[in-house]
Amino acid sequence: MNIKNLLPIFLIILMLSVIHATPIEEKTLSEMGYQNLTVERHEEKCFDINIPELESTNDSTFVFVLKIENYIPVNKDVIFKIYLNEKLEKTIDSKDIKQKNIIKLDHYIQKENKLKLCIENHFIPRIIISKESKIGNYLLAKIEDSDLYQIVPSKIKTNTMTPIEIVFRNRGANDAYVNVENATDRYLINNLLNHISGEYKYEGWLLAGEEKRIKYFIKTKEDLLYISPRAKLTYTNEFGEEIKIITEPLVIKAEKEKALLDIFIDLPKNITNRENTNGTIILRNNSNNDISDLYVGINSTEATEILDQYKTTIRRKEVIQIPIQIKTYDNKDFKIEYYFEYTTLDDEYKQSKITEHNIKQKQEQVFEIIGIFIILFIIIYVWFLKS
Repeated sequence: MNIKNLLPIFLIILMLSVIHATPIEEKTLSEMGYQNLTVERHEEKCFDINIPELESTNDSTFVFVLKIENYIPVNKDVIFKIYLNEKLEKTIDSKDIKQKNIIKLDHYIQKENKLKLCIENHFIPRIIISKESKIGNYLLAKIEDSDLYQIVPSKIKTNTMTPIEIVFRNRGANDAYVNVENATDRYLINNLLNHISGEYKYEGWLLAGEEKRIKYFIKTKEDLLYISPRAKLTYTNEFGEEIKIITEPLVIKAEKEKALLDIFIDLPKNITNRENTNGTIILRNNSNNDISDLYVGINSTEATEILDQYKTTIRRKEVIQIPIQIKTYDNKDFKIEYYFEYTTLDDEYKQSKITEHNIKQKQEQVFEIIGIFIILFIIIYVWFLKS
């Protein structure tokens, strides 16, 4: 048989394993000696159901699966109240009533338990609670609102990679097949965000007691306020209900990254050939920590620059000045590149920055030479005429 033909069968088996609870022990109302429970219109009735001792484990959940025989949707005037051992477990009001209602019972005790079902019916002609309704202990997955959250920085820098992490966990006793999604492609495009790497979607099994994390990186060029995408987790529980959990969005502020070191070159852009020209490099430390091991270097093939290698520490917010001197021997424009390397004390990594400075030669010398040639030409021309 072709493997492709077997694929639908495997998928059906997979889905069945997803939507069926794993009972430790369960009993229907009929197995406990009860028949269909009926409530007519304008009646308010309570039914007492004595539950025999059922096998359980430390991680099992006590559940009442309430089925309605003649179900029709209602919008008002019908209320179900479920009590266990005289403590209210749940109230289901009108539009929230389904054909099959899953009620987890927290006040379970090991021995015999007493369930009370109270129904107020002021809307439909008759409500029939099926005798096939079940009560039992089950091994269930447990994924609640607190089990899905995002780790998102409140402030990010433009043009830098920013991580967004989604954490989801199953604190129950049964596996769950989940679908997790954080940022859609449309969201990223609409918010001018670039998906750099990583995964923002997951589909697969989340085992009992397991926690998973997916992380992706975004980058933006715009300094704006963003609202983070909502993380969404969906799965079908053991009773066939679709469970959906959605996180609240978070505010992300994107700011342009401020340079740790402000650099200004105070040097004339026009210099005279073969003459020393003095200037100053002005540096300001913008960070909240000291910058150490500052090194200043130069690169220029057209000029000779007198500048010792300069090593020092710049205190936070401090401004320092470094004297420089330059002399050129070529009568043309050129460019000087300055290199700055330093160590930041907060994260201990080297950084380097290149600042360019364009130099233009003054033209006075050229004009002086031309003037001398003109004068000499005039003298020679006059002497030629006299002779």
